[in-house]
Amino acid sequence: MTAILAPPVPGTSGLSTLQLYLLRGTYALILAFLVTSIWPGVVYHDKLAWKTIWLLFFALPLWTAHQVDPDTWETIKACALVWVIFPFTIPWRYVFETYVKAPGDRWSVRSA
Repeated sequence: MTAILAPPVPGTSGLSTLQLYLLRGTYALILAFLVTSIWPGVVYHDKLAWKTIWLLFFALPLWTAHQVDPDTWETIKACALVWVIFPFTIPWRYVFETYVKAPGDRWSVRSA
């Protein structure tokens, strides 16, 4: 109940702490919806995950034991191609500037 009666958080246009948490929760729900409904159609993260699992747990042991046949090698090349292209498709400068370098917002009200 103290969150409702708490004074507005500085720099948030008069929002109380409770309102700020509700907004952040709403944004988290929107993000969860987008990730589960739209993102798989764009990036095929499930296929990326399966390819990664296959490379780590099936292809890597075969490769280290020198037991890779030509068909398996073709599958390895197809799966590994995703990991060759994937790093080049991400705007790393934007990711660094936005998520690493930029200052974050406070999540709670500091006592005076």
